[in-house]
Amino acid sequence: MKAVQTFVSTYSNPALMWEDLKFLKNVTNLPILLKGILHADDARKAIDYGMNGIIVSNHGGRQVDGSISTLEVLPSVAEAVQGKKFLS
Repeated sequence: MKAVQTFVSTYSNPALMWEDLKFLKNVTNLPILLKGILHADDARKAIDYGMNGIIVSNHGGRQVDGSISTLEVLPSVAEAVQGKKFLS
């Protein structure tokens, strides 16, 4: 049960903001991939915040029945990051 509570408190934290990504960049030299991108604007923000890559995902869509499908958003996200270098 403790593991589930830790997972939920970490990955379901609505207080997390884009600015928190700066902290991650400062504490690791590992590549950071941002999962859950469903909008072109968020893909561009991920680039602006120095992410090494993005994962277009609705996390399986199980938690949010009305979530947009990844297939629908993939073309606009791909267009938004076209020509951008990831995993540098």
